[in-house]
Amino acid sequence: MALPTLALLLLAAPPTTPQDWLRQLIPLPHEITLGAPVDLAVSRIGVQIVGEETEVATAAAALLNTAMGKSGEPGRARDAFTILLGRCTADGALDGQRVPGAERLKALRYPAQAYAIASYERELVLTALDDRGLYHGASTLAQLLAAGKGLEHVTFPRLTALDWPDLEERGEWGGSCVRDIEWMSALKMNLVEAHSDLSIDADGHGKAVLTPSIVDRGRMHAVKVVPIITHLDQLDGSGIFERFPECLGKGATAHAADGVTAACFAQPKTIELLSDWMVSLAQQPGIGTINIWLGENGAKCGCDQCKTLGQYVLETRACARAWELAKQRNPQIQLRILLTQGSYSSNAQVIENAPPGAEITYYDGGRTYDSSRDPMIYPLLADYARQGRWLGVYPQLTASWRIVCPWPGPQFIRTRMNEFVDKGLRCLCGYATPDNRLYDFNIQAAAEWSWNAKGRDEREFARAWATRRGLKDVEKAAEWACTLGPVGWDVYGSGVPYPQFFGAAARLVSNRQTPVLGKGPFRYFTTAGRLAEDEAACRYAAELANALGDPDVQAETDVICGYVTMLDKLYRFALARSSRTAPSDAEREKLAADLAAFSAAEFGVANGLRAWETASAGGGGSRLSDTIQVTDQTASDVSTALAPLGIRNPWLAYLQKKAGGWTDDDFEAKQAIRKVFDVTGQVDGPGPYQVTFVYTRGWNGLQMSRAALCTAPGAAPEPLTDAAVDQHAGVAAYENKANIYTLKLDAYERDKHYFLVVDIGGVKSSDKPPSRRGCQGDVLMAKLLQPGETVAPLPLVPMDPAEAARFSGPQFTTTGLHVGVVQGGYGSQGVLKALLGRAGIEAQPLWSLSAESLKDVHVVVQPQPRDGNSLSPGVAAALTAFVKGGGGLVLTHDAVGYRGCPLLAPEVCAGGVDKLRGVDLLVAADHPVTAGLAVGHVLTHTYYDAIAVKPGPAGKVLVASPDGQAVVVCGALGKGRVVACGLAVGIAAGDDSETVPTPDEATLMVGAVTWAGGK
Repeated sequence: MALPTLALLLLAAPPTTPQDWLRQLIPLPHEITLGAPVDLAVSRIGVQIVGEETEVATAAAALLNTAMGKSGEPGRARDAFTILLGRCTADGALDGQRVPGAERLKALRYPAQAYAIASYERELVLTALDDRGLYHGASTLAQLLAAGKGLEHVTFPRLTALDWPDLEERGEWGGSCVRDIEWMSALKMNLVEAHSDLSIDADGHGKAVLTPSIVDRGRMHAVKVVPIITHLDQLDGSGIFERFPECLGKGATAHAADGVTAACFAQPKTIELLSDWMVSLAQQPGIGTINIWLGENGAKCGCDQCKTLGQYVLETRACARAWELAKQRNPQIQLRILLTQGSYSSNAQVIENAPPGAEITYYDGGRTYDSSRDPMIYPLLADYARQGRWLGVYPQLTASWRIVCPWPGPQFIRTRMNEFVDKGLRCLCGYATPDNRLYDFNIQAAAEWSWNAKGRDEREFARAWATRRGLKDVEKAAEWACTLGPVGWDVYGSGVPYPQFFGAAARLVSNRQTPVLGKGPFRYFTTAGRLAEDEAACRYAAELANALGDPDVQAETDVICGYVTMLDKLYRFALARSSRTAPSDAEREKLAADLAAFSAAEFGVANGLRAWETASAGGGGSRLSDTIQVTDQTASDVSTALAPLGIRNPWLAYLQKKAGGWTDDDFEAKQAIRKVFDVTGQVDGPGPYQVTFVYTRGWNGLQMSRAALCTAPGAAPEPLTDAAVDQHAGVAAYENKANIYTLKLDAYERDKHYFLVVDIGGVKSSDKPPSRRGCQGDVLMAKLLQPGETVAPLPLVPMDPAEAARFSGPQFTTTGLHVGVVQGGYGSQGVLKALLGRAGIEAQPLWSLSAESLKDVHVVVQPQPRDGNSLSPGVAAALTAFVKGGGGLVLTHDAVGYRGCPLLAPEVCAGGVDKLRGVDLLVAADHPVTAGLAVGHVLTHTYYDAIAVKPGPAGKVLVASPDGQAVVVCGALGKGRVVACGLAVGIAAGDDSETVPTPDEATLMVGAVTWAGGK
C-alpha cells in the first residue's frame, strides 16, 4: 500500500544548502542569514513562551509544535534545545536578555508585525513587540521546521532574521478566504473581509452579525477580520424599506437592474441604522474596523437634496455621520469606506467628504478587477496615498472576476504588488473567486511580494513555489512558470475569455469585421509575430509541463495554450471573412483545417479546465461552468459564421450548446416542473451525451432530479419514448452539486425527432423580497468524445449562394427602389428586416462599398459600424461621391458623425453632439421622411439612447427632443439626398444585439429610404 501523502512529505530528505532552505520560505524574509544545520530528536526540542501566554502566542507555539509533529501545550521548562518566543521590550530585550537585531524592531515599517530570530547553542529565540509579529515569525520558522521534519528527528538551520511587511494589511475578501484563514496566515496574510448579516430588530434598531467563529479564528491566527456592510444601494435585504419607507430612494433613478434600490441618505433614520449596524458589529470581540461599501450600480435617490449633492457625496457624508454617532457609543470603532465603479467619477468628492481618519479602499469592477498591463492606482489616489493617508485596493489576483481560468502569473502579480508598495498603499484585499486552491501560485505570489516587494525576482519565487509544492524538477518548474506567465498575461489582459468570448469575438467573424492587432481580443498581440512568439512559448511550456508530469501544471498549460491557438485561428477567420474577394477552394481548405484546429484547441481548453479543477482540488462552481460554456459557444458561433463559405466543423456535436433554460416565471404556479426541449439538431448518432445545468443569475438555485433523451415520431413532443435516462439529485447554483447528467444513447433513429426532458424544481420569486428573487439558468448538451475516438475532417460543400453574391454586389431583380443595407453594423439585420417586402422597395444586404457593388444601388443605409475601421477615409469618400452623384444615404446612430465616425455630409449633418437618454423624441416636421407619423408624436425606439446632432446649413430637423435638440435631419447634397438619424434602429437595449425595429422606427426607415431615393 502506498504511503499517505503526508508521510511521504515527512520522509523527504531535508534541504542541504542555504539556497534550498530559503526556497522553503514564502514570503522571503527581508533580512535572514542561515548557518550550519542542526539535527535533533523531536523529543529533545521544546517550545516555551516567555511572558504572558496570550491566545496568539499560544497559537504561534502550536504552529511550531505542529511543524515538528508534536502536540500538546508549550513547555514551561527548558529542554535540551528550546525555542523561546515572547514579546520583547522596546530596546530589544526578552526576559532580561538582549536579542540581537530586536532593538531595531520599533524603527521598522509596521513594527507590530515585525519580528527577530536569533540562534544560540541550545536555544533559538523568536521575539517581537506584538503578538502579531510573534505569529508571523512562527510562520517563517514553522516552514523551516516542516521542511526538515523526519519521522523522529528534525533538521533546521541556525539562523538570524529580522523581518517586517511592506504592506500593513495583506489578504482577501470573498472566494474561499474565510475557509482559508489558517492557510493564509501561514503565508503571513493577515486580512479577511467578510459580509455581515444586516437586520432590524423589533424595536427598530439596526442589528448586524458576523459569524463569531470567523472572528475567533482570525484573532487566534493574527488575521484581522473586517466585517462588510454591503453596497449602500443593496440594503433592501435588511428589511430597511419595509420597516422605514421614508428611507427608500425617491424617483425612477433610485431603481437599477436586478432589483437594486438606492436608499435616501438625506433621511436621518438611514444614518441612524447605519450607525446601529456599526455599533452592533463592534460589540463582537476582535472587531474594530468596519468597511462600508458605497453603492455600485448607479442607483440614485431623486429627492431634491440627493440630486443637489449627488448620491455618493451623500453616502459618504452618511458614513461619516454614522461613524461619529457610533463612536459616541464605542470610541474604538474604525471606519473604512470602499470606493466603487458607481462612485468612480465622484471619487474626488468622496475623498473630500470622507471624515479625517477614515480609511479608503479602491475598488472598481472594471478597473481593479482587471488583468491588463495598465497601472491600477490612478493619479488622484496615488496623490492621496503620497500624503500618507490610508489607502487600500481590491484587485483580482486571477485571470478575471467573471470567469475561472488558471494562470501562473509571477510577472503579473509582482508588477501589481510593487505598484501598490511603491505608491504608498497600506492594504491589499485581493479577490480570487471562487477558490484559492485553483490559484495556489498567484495567491502565494501575492503573499510573497506584498510582504517583501523587492526580495525575489519572478524566477526565484517560482523556484520557491515549486520547491514547497514538491515538484520533481525545480528549475524546469520555474522555467515553465516564467514562460507561461507572460503568455497568460497576453491572453487574459486582452479580455479572453472574458469579456471577449461573451459574444464579441464570434461577432468579429460573423459581422465580417476587419481584425485589428492591438485591439479587442488581440489587445496584447500587437503584431502577427507576437502571436507566433506566444505559440512557440506554448509549445515550450507544454514540453516542460510534460516533463514535470504534474496534472495541475499540465492542465493549466493546456488551457492557456489552447486559448492562444484559438486567438491565432480567430484572427485568420476574421481576415478571411472581412475580405472583399471570394476565397479560392484552396483557401477554403485551409480555413477548414484552421477550424478543425480551432475546435480541437477549444476542446482541449474545456477538458483542461475540468482537469485543472480536479487536480487542484478546488471548487470551480458555476463560474467554471460558465467559462467552459462561453468557450464552447464561441467555437460554435464561429463555426456558424464560417458555414456560408461551405466549411463544416467536424467537432460541432462535441461542443456544448444551449438546449434550453429556466427562468423565474417557470416556478410561479408550481415549484416542481418538467420541461421539454427539441434537440434534434444536437443529436447526430449513438453515443453518450452530457447534459449540464448552469445557473446564470438570481438569488435562488435549481434542483434537478432527472434528465432523459426521448424520441417522437414528428416535430411535436408526443408521444415521447425514453431513449436514455439519468436520474439523480442535483443542484445548479453558485456552488453546483451533481449538476451533470450523462445520457447513453445506444441506437440512433434518423427518422425520429429527439427531445430533452428534464425534471426540475425552483423557487417562487414573486412573494420574496426584491433582493431574494431570481432563478435563471441554461441547460447545455454535448456529445462526449470517447477514449480513442478520432474526429474525421468533413469535405467542403458549395458556398451559400447569398455568400457568393456578396462578393459581386447585390443582384436586384425588380424595378423598385434598390436599397443596399451595409452589413456588419449595429442594427444592420434589423434595418434590413424592416425594409424587406415593402411596396416599391427591394432591399438587399450590402457587403462592399466599391464602385462595382454600388452600380445598381439607389440608396445606401449605413448603420453605426461595429468595426470602427470600416468607415475608412476611402470608404467615406466613396459614400460622399455616391451621394453627390445622385445616390441616397441614410445614416443611423454614431454613423451620423459621432465617436470616431467621419462626417459624411457636413452640409446636412455637422455631426453628433451628445447622447440623449431618458427623454422623449418628438416628430418635429411634416415631411416625406416622417410620413405616417404626426407632428408631436413621441417615437418609440428599441435602444436606450439616441444621438443628438448638429444640423448643417442644408439640414432640416425632422425629429427632436422636447428642448429642441435635433435627432433626425435631412437635406440635399449635390445631386443626392441624405438622412442622418441619431436613433439606434434595430439594436436591443440590453446587449447591443440585433432586434426588430419598433413600428415607429420601421415607418421612419421606409420614409427615409423612399425620400433619399428621390421617390
